[in-house]
Amino acid sequence: MSRSYWHEYKRHKYDANRRSISFLRTFDEWLSIWENSGHLAERGCRKGQFCMARFGDIGPYVRGNVRIITVEENYAERKLLLGRDNPFWGRQHTDATKIKISRAKQGSHMSAEAREKIGAASRGKVLSASTKAKIGAAHRGKKVSVVTRARLSEAWVRRRARALRGLS
Repeated sequence: MSRSYWHEYKRHKYDANRRSISFLRTFDEWLSIWENSGHLAERGCRKGQFCMARFGDIGPYVRGNVRIITVEENYAERKLLLGRDNPFWGRQHTDATKIKISRAKQGSHMSAEAREKIGAASRGKVLSASTKAKIGAAHRGKKVSVVTRARLSEAWVRRRARALRGLS
């Protein structure tokens, strides 16, 4: 058995478990599926590579419910499950599940580089008048604390000063 394939198998099993998907395959079965597909060396998660997918992205990783397809095919299939076609459509997480998700996300912070990329992507975008009106309507009537008001005021003063420095 190849050490790297063993680690790939364990990673696949771990990722499935993390997404609460049952992974009922042994290493030998997993490796056999990949070898029979002829795409073992082309395994991956990038464009042009191949992945092990479940039919309809539903159910566990078991015999008869998996196949090897391109990452693009898997993505296209996943897009079909948006909106009303999604099995979770119209349902809501229970309070217990929300707490569990919240605890799992605690302590994970975005890197400064990731925050900068997001900021750069949204910087300079002009909002339409209707979008601005919707945002205003959503915020209208909200009560903010004295501390928040002070912070907003300070931010406004800094922004204004920066704009004036740019003009002179």
